[in-house]
Amino acid sequence: MEPGSINTSVLQASTVGDAMGEVHLVLAHTPITVASQMFRENRGRALVVDTGDDSPSIFTEFDVVKMVANGISPEGKTVADFHTRTAVAAKPTWSLERALHTMMVGQFRHLVVVSSGAVVGMLAMRDILDLIVENDDAQPEATGAGETIEIASIVPDESTHLLHNLRKSAKQHWAAINCDCELDWIDVVIGQAEERSDLTADELQEIWEQRPPCPTLNSMGGGGD
Repeated sequence: MEPGSINTSVLQASTVGDAMGEVHLVLAHTPITVASQMFRENRGRALVVDTGDDSPSIFTEFDVVKMVANGISPEGKTVADFHTRTAVAAKPTWSLERALHTMMVGQFRHLVVVSSGAVVGMLAMRDILDLIVENDDAQPEATGAGETIEIASIVPDESTHLLHNLRKSAKQHWAAINCDCELDWIDVVIGQAEERSDLTADELQEIWEQRPPCPTLNSMGGGGD
């Protein structure tokens, strides 16, 4: 599969239930500062808001961005002040193709997943990319990022697992915006792992987090996902 292309056969054959992640629940009266910390702990995954209503509500990082962009201080503000009261929802039986189309049309990155009136999952854009990447792992790589697998006999198992996950993250970034900056940086991290056998997985993670800002996102006026 070419860089930036979408494996449509996987999207058609897989369902929302195959890819959805767990639900992270937040109460409507939760302070914005606390909810923001939850984003950090859950890698930006959107939060389902417990409002007591039947229709699912959602609170996302973009809600925080809009608040800050409008010059509103989070002091004294709660999730109830800024959440999306009626979220767009998908069913577990939807094809991923339908879910992706819904996300693209609505220009959002999350869908609440509902079955029989109950919230059963959260589908993020990264979940779809995860599934595409998993089904594309056997394909030849056009970049040195594929070397992650080759160093399994050189670095400890924990570091090998980390590098595999970072490689997947870099491929997601590549597929999402057609920018290979993270693939370039994973080469740097792999090189460090090969040449510095004393580095722990935590230290390799610290090196990964030193990667430069994405030039493509910067040119678009955005930040990391």
